[in-house]
Amino acid sequence: MPNSGLAHLISDIKIESDFSDILIEKNFQQFSGWWINGDFTRIIELGDEIIPTDAYDIRMTFYYLYSSWVTVENHCFENVLKVVEKLLIEYGNLPEANVVLASNLSDSIRLFLKKILKRLERFKPSLGTIQEDINDLYDRLERIKVTLEQYPELQVSCPFIEDIQAIYYPLLSAQGEEEEIKADGSAQSSMTPAIDSVNTQLINSQSVNIDGERSFPLAQLMEKIRLLEVLVQRDELYKGAVVVENIQYELANFNPLLYFPKVFSRYTAIKAQNSACFMKYIHAHEPNQWQALMENLSVDIDSFKALEITPEAPSNAGNNYPEDDDNDSYR
Repeated sequence: MPNSGLAHLISDIKIESDFSDILIEKNFQQFSGWWINGDFTRIIELGDEIIPTDAYDIRMTFYYLYSSWVTVENHCFENVLKVVEKLLIEYGNLPEANVVLASNLSDSIRLFLKKILKRLERFKPSLGTIQEDINDLYDRLERIKVTLEQYPELQVSCPFIEDIQAIYYPLLSAQGEEEEIKADGSAQSSMTPAIDSVNTQLINSQSVNIDGERSFPLAQLMEKIRLLEVLVQRDELYKGAVVVENIQYELANFNPLLYFPKVFSRYTAIKAQNSACFMKYIHAHEPNQWQALMENLSVDIDSFKALEITPEAPSNAGNNYPEDDDNDSYR
């Protein structure tokens, strides 16, 4: 069951209030303070009191909707999208001369969708965390976007909806595979493109799980790959080309330490503990022997490990040696 404020918005949303501007501004200032501090529960509590009395405006509507989306366990996306659709239907009957309301509505919808996008990027959704049909959710987002596109002052919010859809899109394939598995009565999934399989695995594990890996740069890279798939399927190849060039640049400058920090944690710790000694040998050694050891390491790690080599300390093994070039990767 939705909260009383949300239930009222669904049944009888108001885009203009008969209450005094002073009271509306007072309520808005309370909402704003709690919004800044992330106190969404208090926004819900006050919203459940004032929304049924119509003592609110467009700005507070979207503060309340986002707070509901965050605090309610199933994210109440179905109810939130119903409110947005109803609001836009009501807005379509307003005179175009109402510039202030149009501006407030545009800013509020943009902030609302931007906040949802940021949270979804941080906490990747999976089929287990969504308590409504992913196909219905995706369709609602599409209907909202189509409605926004009808109003020039609201079109600025459409890219946020597209980005939200790009996050949810891989779950469509995942849900379809689950339904096919249940229908067949077996654990064998249907044939899908390779990228769909990768995307499903990434989404369900909240990015990549390599030795417990949870790397934000890696998650961002895979998100761009998922976005590219969506753009190609929508035949938006111009935007797709931008994504391809961005990914190519990222791969050309790929630093595995940033993308797989836990995988390389032992290496970086050992290197930090023995850096001074390592650098002395790296910058002062016998070239021929060093090259032979490099070749042996490349072709036979076990043989390299078994070698017994204890060279004398380099004659110029002072502290005046070049800085570690790896530091350039973090500048």
